[in-house]
Amino acid sequence: SGDDVVHGKPHPEIYQLAASRLKVPVEECIAIEDTSYGVQSSKEAGMKCVAFPHPYTRHQDFSRADISVASLNEISLELLSSFYSSQIR
Repeated sequence: SGDDVVHGKPHPEIYQLAASRLKVPVEECIAIEDTSYGVQSSKEAGMKCVAFPHPYTRHQDFSRADISVASLNEISLELLSSFYSSQIR
């Protein structure tokens, strides 16, 4: 959580910490974010990012996300696997 880091989003620290705790390289992680700060944070950490804007954040800039979806139902293992040539852990 934000309580575990010194710098909040859009700083990448929270995503770097999460990847470290999972023992997974950031390059192998995919973030699902609903704010532009979250997208920025995950991208600066070196992760792929799926944007899921909701009614309160639709006006924000999600252009840095690798893909944007209108519904969480659009996020599938197949979609996430398409980011990588190797299988997701």
